Amino acid sequence: MLTGYFHAVEAIEHRIDEVDEHALRSTRPDDVLTELVALRRQIAVLRRTLSPQRTVFYSLERPKLVLGDSVEASWPLVADRFRQAMESIENARELLVGSFDIAMTNTGQRTNDVMRVLTVISSVLLPAVVVAGVMGMNFKVGLFDDPGNFSVVVAAMIAMAVSILLVARFRRWI
Repeated sequence: MLTGYFHAVEAIEHRIDEVDEHALRSTRPDDVLTELVALRRQIAVLRRTLSPQRTVFYSLERPKLVLGDSVEASWPLVADRFRQAMESIENARELLVGSFDIAMTNTGQRTNDVMRVLTVISSVLLPAVVVAGVMGMNFKVGLFDDPGNFSVVVAAMIAMAVSILLVARFRRWI
């Protein structure tokens, strides 16, 4: 009976390893979380099924317990095997928590990447927006009299955007 639990735990641990690989490569965290929840449920069922049998297995290691026709049967070994089964279930549970940490770290990294791109885009566009806002004000300045200055202003906006992108690239932000 205990061997069946070991086989079930081994299958779960194998599946956890697969989920870890998928979590490190996946771009969709929902798939990984769904699988983690299913594995957590399987571990909980194993634990809830095995745990109530604790008193039976621990009573087998009492001294002078006679079962069958052998007084010297190795019944304490069965209790030890039960402890090993419970420990393997707890180990699978800890592995699952580690898999969840991997999935959350991967999600956090993707969020950081998105925020980095949004920050660079905002930094590139902000100076151009400020210049366009100033140029769009309704007041008379000699700069507005010459239509060729429009090209100068657009060139200045592009130069600022390119310089910000170069600085971001140099600092390895993008």
